[in-house]
Amino acid sequence: MGKCNITDEELAEALDITLDKLADICDFFDADPDDDWELLKEVHFEQGPFGSRLFSPEGAVEICNYLEHKKEERPLLKRWKRWLLQRDRRLKGLMVAKRVQEISDLGDGQLVFESGRAFLAPRACRGVLGLGRRQDVLNRTFIEIQRSENTEIEPLKIEEDFLVKESEHKYLSRSGLAAVGKHLGVRLTQKHRREWVKVVADYAPKALSTLEKYEADKDKRIQKVMDRVRRQARGRCQITNRRQSVHKFDLEVHHLFDKRSSPQFADMELNLIAIASDTHAHFHQWMGGSKVSCTVEDMEKYIAEFSNSLFPGGNAEQATKVAIHLSKAKSVLRSYR
Repeated sequence: MGKCNITDEELAEALDITLDKLADICDFFDADPDDDWELLKEVHFEQGPFGSRLFSPEGAVEICNYLEHKKEERPLLKRWKRWLLQRDRRLKGLMVAKRVQEISDLGDGQLVFESGRAFLAPRACRGVLGLGRRQDVLNRTFIEIQRSENTEIEPLKIEEDFLVKESEHKYLSRSGLAAVGKHLGVRLTQKHRREWVKVVADYAPKALSTLEKYEADKDKRIQKVMDRVRRQARGRCQITNRRQSVHKFDLEVHHLFDKRSSPQFADMELNLIAIASDTHAHFHQWMGGSKVSCTVEDMEKYIAEFSNSLFPGGNAEQATKVAIHLSKAKSVLRSYR
């Protein structure tokens, strides 16, 4: 039986009846255990909060059948089935968007941007399409689409529908993923898998388009959060607690996890810290240059090594405050990785 995830408000709206009318119908079902009408708890419905009910699709259809039998609305069951199909499709669309978003948060090369387009790596494509480890299916599908005799779907174009990366791996764009999903929607043998990839073909491009727009505004978002962190520092280095007005330094904003290696953290305030320009320059010099990837752990090691100069006079209070800040940032940001 299906899960009970249809609220009574949803069902009443779909059936075009009031909540009170729905409650009356449920009471009628419950009143006589020997009649032909029955709503089974944990099968057709579950008890929700404050006396409400959550229905399964089977439970909703039972109520539809009852109303049909009572001639209260002749085309009701057909309309309900159509509504249920649309509802399930919307839910699947949200699930596809969620999968795409989860992949975009990984930050391990599963999502790349080229010329404003988002491209998913093979593993990410398999994850969205529900292919598991079956790279052979993805490879075969690509070959079939590219065959000249294939008239259903146009051959995929490089740098538009796909990119070729290291080891000849093909990264798919939203149009490429849609074409693969459409092709698999005909070729896969299992019905539930065919239905899923059809939904991917419809909804994944919209999700990737949203990510492309979000990426296009990335620099503005990063600059905005950097400005906010700098303002909140109020002219003090957040490591040494030195005042900008006294020690005459520029106040710069440092990414604890650098932007290039961890782009998913680039606009997160917790990943940013305002520090004196001389301390900032010395940290990157110690790391081996500004282009060397860095993490929050690197900053912790740097502070431990140069604590005497960073906290003159053994300022244990400031050192503890910084340690707590970095520990919190590390704990939260690492949980995303």
